[in-house]
Amino acid sequence: MEKKKKFFYDYKPLKDQYEPLLESCKTILKTPELLVNNNILYDLSKTYIPNWKYLTSIQKIALFFEHVVNDTWQAFTLIFSNDFTQKCNLAENKSDFIRRRINQNFINKLRYIPKYLFILEGNESGFHIHGVIQTHNNIEAIKKILKLTAFGPKYKKSPIPESNKIRCKNLSDKLGWACYILKSHRQSKPDCYISQGIIKDTREIYQKIWRIFQTKRISNKLAGSKV
Repeated sequence: MEKKKKFFYDYKPLKDQYEPLLESCKTILKTPELLVNNNILYDLSKTYIPNWKYLTSIQKIALFFEHVVNDTWQAFTLIFSNDFTQKCNLAENKSDFIRRRINQNFINKLRYIPKYLFILEGNESGFHIHGVIQTHNNIEAIKKILKLTAFGPKYKKSPIPESNKIRCKNLSDKLGWACYILKSHRQSKPDCYISQGIIKDTREIYQKIWRIFQTKRISNKLAGSKV
């Protein structure tokens, strides 16, 4: 019997959008000092990062995975029941509909809303989401709440196997998972939800790198005028 060929996604169009930015950030943080006529200069010749407001959604998500995600986060995939899918189809904004349902169950069951991000995939016949969530060693409770959202209070009676309803895993390859969940949105803004806490954390880290970049540029100008 002929083996089924494994399908490989071409992630290059995605990587082309964010890799130059991530490389520039690394260079800025690790730029070696050059001593020229007793003046300190920084090699920023191939380095540039734009203001936060000019970054694309994909660049911001890549920055989040690279600089914010740590071992308190887990990747997840959640599928939805037919009933939930039908209700979702009636919503004007599907991602917001899913977000509101998830958040309400988190508040009711956990008394707080973890930071999380998800990207919606599928069509009118069926949806699922891929994402990451900050678990703080509370993964089992979080999994139950996500299944409750997707399948209702009787989620255990669903014919879909428990292991298929939601899948969680450690993030051993952060940017690899980012590419996978963004695979259907290579040239467009992803249909997603991102917690405000994620946006805040990512923006703060990026702005620190931005300030270092500006400081080194100014230092170069001042040192250059003295050389």
